[in-house]
Amino acid sequence: MTTASALPAQTVWRQYYALTKPRVVQLIVFCALIGMVLAVPGLPDASQLMLGLWACVGIWLVAGAAAAFNCLVEKSIDAKMKRTAWRPTAKGELSDWQALGFSVLLCALGSAILYVWVNPLTMWLTFATFVGYAVIYTVILKPLTPQNIVIGGASGAMPPVLGWAAMTGEVGPEALILFLIISAFIIMNTVELAISSQRLIIRSMQLVGATPWFIKRPFLWQSLKNALLSSTIAWLSISLILYFNQQSLADIIQILL
Repeated sequence: MTTASALPAQTVWRQYYALTKPRVVQLIVFCALIGMVLAVPGLPDASQLMLGLWACVGIWLVAGAAAAFNCLVEKSIDAKMKRTAWRPTAKGELSDWQALGFSVLLCALGSAILYVWVNPLTMWLTFATFVGYAVIYTVILKPLTPQNIVIGGASGAMPPVLGWAAMTGEVGPEALILFLIISAFIIMNTVELAISSQRLIIRSMQLVGATPWFIKRPFLWQSLKNALLSSTIAWLSISLILYFNQQSLADIIQILL
């Protein structure tokens, strides 16, 4: 096990960067950017472009802080899985205090940027998203219930709302519709991942003596519940679009086609 103090400075910074889960954070910032674009009618002016830039930087920093905290909390679990065993906290290349300090620093810096150069609403919403993912989802829900992603997935659906709030200073019904659409996607994506990983999980549970039907039944029940919830959210989103835009269902279908 190699500690951070024994590594070259460039390597240490790469380890810190890896803690932020860059690819995931890129998707978060991209979804926030979509919310910003939809919130501004027409082409943005120079001040709006600068506002959006600061918002992207602040959201990136806070999202990176949440990812680093997640790596810290789940380092023992990460070390046992091939997919996550390479993470610096799982390999012991960064200490707990280093990971925690890095997370706090990113969160504080990102929150300050959002508060000063964007608006307080966006800062508080982004911080609430940090708490939702890093604390409620990672610390509380994951060990407690298999419904963790359904409930904790709300944090993953927040980026468009953050982008909308950054540009308008408020959370309108349009932002809530974007939130519902992404929530539906997250739930169905969870079902797909569960099905694709079923054989591996079944094999692991059989090693501890669980019967095949006992194993498969939770997958089936969970898939049915998630599909129903996702469909309900999708129809609610369509209903809200129809209500707030006062368009007929035929118009919506024509737009989609």
